[in-house]
Amino acid sequence: MNYLILLLIIIISTEILIIFNYSSLINSVIRLTRKAIKIISNKHISDHWKEKIIPEYALRMMRKSLSMLLIFLIVIVLFFITSTFLYEFLEFIFSYKGIIASTIFACGYFYLKKLIKK
Repeated sequence: MNYLILLLIIIISTEILIIFNYSSLINSVIRLTRKAIKIISNKHISDHWKEKIIPEYALRMMRKSLSMLLIFLIVIVLFFITSTFLYEFLEFIFSYKGIIASTIFACGYFYLKKLIKK
């Protein structure tokens, strides 16, 4: 029973991550960080320009990071809500069997979804 519930939660969580384009948010934060580092380390850019652009990049990074945190919290809450209805579900999720099953279910779901899209 735990495996079936875990499979359903993994599918829902994966869809949440896909719908909210979580990987795109991660890539955006990485790109913004690289841009900020380039600007800060570039000696040919004036301090005046740096003072204007770095806060803008920081604000963008903060917004995207908060979006990522909110999406992550939605997924975590999904697991905790399920654990309130099923006894020892959290223990199962954090056991070796649960971690391995979660990984297999998520990878399998991504693979099947890719096959269906083709």
